[in-house]
Amino acid sequence: MRQIAVLSGLLAVALGASYITWTAEEVSEADAEKIVLLQADEASLVKLVWKTDSVDAVVQRKSDTQGDYLWVDVSSQVEKVVEPEPATDTPEGETPEEGPALEGAEDEPEAEPEVVVETQRGAFKGNKSADSVWERFAPLYAIRELDLGGADPSVFGFDKPYGTLEVHRKSGPVTLVVGAETYGARDRYVKLDGRVYLVDDKVFGPLDKPESGLIDRLLQPNLEREMTTVTVAADGREITLVQENKDDAAAAYWAPKGGEELGTAATLVGNLTRLRVSFYPVEEIAGLTPKYTVRIAGDNGTHTIAVSEAADGNWYAQSDYNRALVQVVSDPAKSAFADINALLEEVPE
Repeated sequence: MRQIAVLSGLLAVALGASYITWTAEEVSEADAEKIVLLQADEASLVKLVWKTDSVDAVVQRKSDTQGDYLWVDVSSQVEKVVEPEPATDTPEGETPEEGPALEGAEDEPEAEPEVVVETQRGAFKGNKSADSVWERFAPLYAIRELDLGGADPSVFGFDKPYGTLEVHRKSGPVTLVVGAETYGARDRYVKLDGRVYLVDDKVFGPLDKPESGLIDRLLQPNLEREMTTVTVAADGREITLVQENKDDAAAAYWAPKGGEELGTAATLVGNLTRLRVSFYPVEEIAGLTPKYTVRIAGDNGTHTIAVSEAADGNWYAQSDYNRALVQVVSDPAKSAFADINALLEEVPE
C-alpha cells in the first residue's frame, strides 16, 4: 500500500508539472527562441486582407505629402431586427364583412420580428493599434510550431476555418488559414504550407473589430504640451496664439502673438484638443457651411483642420491628417467656434 501511495504521488506531481509547463504564461519574445512563421519587413508589405464570416478588412499602406499612413477598408455583416408591419385598421365608418365562422378556424398569429443581415461598409485612417498590427507582420512570429502527426484537423478548427489572412508582399501574396482558438489564452492555430503554428491572438483580434479598435479618432497628432502655435481663422479674420514656456508645464500659457496671456485663448485651445472623430462618412455630405479653420504647429508637424456645420446640426472637419472628411463630436466643435468669435472680439485687429 505504501508503494502504491508513493507511486500515485509521483504520478500526480508529474501530471501537475506537465500541466504547468503547457499552461504557463509564455515568455517574452526577447527571452524565447523566435519562430518565424512568415518572413517580411515593413518595406515589402503591401496590404493585409482579413476574411471571416462576419467581417472583411483590408489594411494597406498609403503615402502622400504628409508621409506614410495606413488606410482600412471594412465590410461587416450586421444582424438587424425588422419589426413586422402593423395590421391595417378598418376605415372609419365601415365594418368588416361578417360571414359564417369556419369550423376549426383560428385567429392568425401575430407576425414575429424578422432578423436580416445587412452589409455595412466603412473606410478610415488607421491608428496606432493599426500600426502595431502592421508591424507584427514584419516578420510574423509564432509562439510555437506544432507536430500534428495523425491528429484530426477538426481538433484545430481547420475543417471549418475561422477565417483567412492574405499577406500581400511585393514578392506576392501568401494565405494563412486561421483555425480555432486555444482555451483560456485565445491564441489561434494557423496553417501555412501544410505546417501548423500557434499564434498570439493579438495578431488577429484587432482585425475582428476594426471599426472600434483600428480607427484613428484624432484630427492631428500634437498633444497640447507639444503645440507651439495655434492659428485660427473665421469670418475673414485670423489670429495666431503662441504657447509661451512650452517646455515648463507649470509656467506655460497661451497668448496672442506678441500679446499678454488670455484665459479665452487657453479655453479655446482646450476645446480644440477635445475635438475627436465620430466616424468617417462613406457617402458625400451635402450642404456644409464653413465655420472656421485651425492650423496647429508642434513637435509632430503642422496640420490644418477646416471645420463646417451641416444643415442637420452635425459638425464635420477636413484635415490633412485624416485624409478624409470626418464627422466630429459636436460639443467641442461648437464651443471652439464660440471661443474663436469671443477671442476675435477681444483682440483688436
